[in-house]
Amino acid sequence: MQKILFLIGSLGGGGAERATINIAKIWAERGCDVVIATLDAEEPRIYDLPCGIRLVPLGISGRSHGVINALKNNVYRIRRLRNLLITERPDIAFGMMSAAVMLGIVRTRNMIAVGAERAFPPQSIPRGAWQFLRRLVYARLDIVTVQTEVGRDWLLRHTRARNVVVIPNSVEIPLAKQAPELPVSLYVPSGQKLLLGAGRLVHQKAFDRLVVAFGRLAKKHPDWILAITGEGNDRESLERMVVDRGLGERVVLPGRAGNLADWFMAAHAFVLTSRHEGFPNVLVEALAHGCPAVSVDCDTGPRDIIRHEENGLLVSQDDPEALVAALDRIMSDDSLRGKMAANAPEVKTTFSPERISAMWQSLFVGTLGRPEK
Repeated sequence: MQKILFLIGSLGGGGAERATINIAKIWAERGCDVVIATLDAEEPRIYDLPCGIRLVPLGISGRSHGVINALKNNVYRIRRLRNLLITERPDIAFGMMSAAVMLGIVRTRNMIAVGAERAFPPQSIPRGAWQFLRRLVYARLDIVTVQTEVGRDWLLRHTRARNVVVIPNSVEIPLAKQAPELPVSLYVPSGQKLLLGAGRLVHQKAFDRLVVAFGRLAKKHPDWILAITGEGNDRESLERMVVDRGLGERVVLPGRAGNLADWFMAAHAFVLTSRHEGFPNVLVEALAHGCPAVSVDCDTGPRDIIRHEENGLLVSQDDPEALVAALDRIMSDDSLRGKMAANAPEVKTTFSPERISAMWQSLFVGTLGRPEK
């Protein structure tokens, strides 16, 4: 039986964490012994672990104060991680996101070491020492996986990674329900059309420009309401924007919805305005539920998911006029939304668990030339 170990910061909310669990689930269902080790201590988890996956919370994350303290803490972390690999003896070890750098430092022999980038690489880890370390230690990884060709090209130019492979995320339908469940009817009045945004309320997701764009269209489309599900540090600033623009009855921020599928099915259109992404799972999930989308063509992901004019509309990054025009168009044209809604669920085939699982299997069995045990 193969043992697969995943190293990740935490299992708190986020697309990368959910993708990690989905990848782990693939291997668990193949009969592998699967372990997820988190750098954080054990915490209340938003995502439940599938049956058969073991959790090892290491409790080695946290800030350091001063150079000497940072040096001591990092030596301790390296020892803990190396002891983990010696104890668990995985056949394949995944370092997810910034943990890929740690895996490159502590990897042991007789294992396949995989670094998994879950965002656009220039934005995936802090600048400075981490960027420098990644450039060097990626040479010690057998494989680095990314989700788009643009990300692959960047890593080949800016790191010493030898083998960079593109594998997108899979879409798991139906979506599992988690707490809290937020009934759509509590936030969207009967008879109103729903424009939906979803994600962490942080600068990266750029919900500020979504509120501004919707505000310019609110009077023209009085039968539409904008809902943005999620939580994050930008909540207060977004709430102020809504009030300042007189949109209190037209824009709602319900919080994090554990029943996101209900929101997708109720929505008439979905919008993604991120400044950058790796591979936006939420965009694939919206399309899988037959929800046509408008997306900013950010680095990276949307152009690999949306077929412009077929299942959604792509608009240029940093072009507020184009975003307003695209939203106006999709909110105005019932037949356009109907056509896109009919095409949207094709992503369930393109990004099916079976297809993505086969890509992982081919990678480990074929690319590395190592037979399964």
